[in-house]
Amino acid sequence: MMRKSKKISMLYIDYATTASGNDNEVEIKYRFRNALWFIANNKKTIANRIAIAKPEENKEVKLTVQGLFRKQEYKFKLMHDHIILLK
Repeated sequence: MMRKSKKISMLYIDYATTASGNDNEVEIKYRFRNALWFIANNKKTIANRIAIAKPEENKEVKLTVQGLFRKQEYKFKLMHDHIILLK
């Protein structure tokens, strides 16, 4: 059954150190409504989490969310203990 609204919307985004315990990487976890795949660091994925190298302070990360007929780009800053969404 198809959804009536095809709009892409963010449900949550969070980050922490990776599950493997590597202190040089952080894992960004996200969930979107009506998303089919994601592009982060020039890699296409269908997973709802990505691991990136631990950023310096105030580093911007770009995440492209692709839906069936729509595409949205999100930019956010990774701070020491939280994420700031820039859009």
